Parts: sequence; structure tokens; C-alpha cells
Amino acid sequence: MRWRRRVESACAASGLSFTQWLLLHSTQRLIEETADAVIQAQIAARMELDQTTVSQVVRRLEARRLVSRAGDMTGKAWRVYLTDEAGGLLRELAEPIEAASTTAR
Repeated sequence: MRWRRRVESACAASGLSFTQWLLLHSTQRLIEETADAVIQAQIAARMELDQTTVSQVVRRLEARRLVSRAGDMTGKAWRVYLTDEAGGLLRELAEPIEAASTTAR
């Protein structure tokens, strides 16, 4: 819980909640692993959250222009892409979150 509180504090200045940061971070990692956009169900599985919660968080992040979504080829799923702004934000948060992770141990 200390780690989470410290990460929340690091994210607060950027206006992100812990869950929003975790979704962006998880999406970034999945995109790196697959070299492609990922569907919301993959993000939900990675985060161990239900798809409805992930969908709500993605919509909020989309409104802030941190992610964009497009339908997949089947039309049954949403593919999620990180925007350049999200990449910059994650880079800015990397050091404070690493520091939070180190001090929480």
C-alpha cells in the first residue's frame, strides 16, 4: 500500500489516477511486447480488471487525448494506441515512480 500511495502522489501532479497510470503503463508494455496496438481485453487481462472498468478508464484517457481507439478488423473489439502525449507523460513519470518504488521497499 505504501508503494501505491507513493505512485499516486507522483501521478497527482499530472492529473492521473493510479489506475489511469497503470493502464497507460500496462498498455505501453503490451505494445512493446506485441509491436502493435492492443485490444482492451488484453489490457484488462494484464491489469487483472474487468473489461467494463478498463473501458471506462480508456474513455477518460481518450477524452484527455492520451489514448486513441479504433475498431479491430472484426468490429468486435477496440484497439488501443498511446498518443505521443501519453508517451511523454510516461517518460516524465518514470523517474518519480522508480523513486517511489525504491523507497517503498
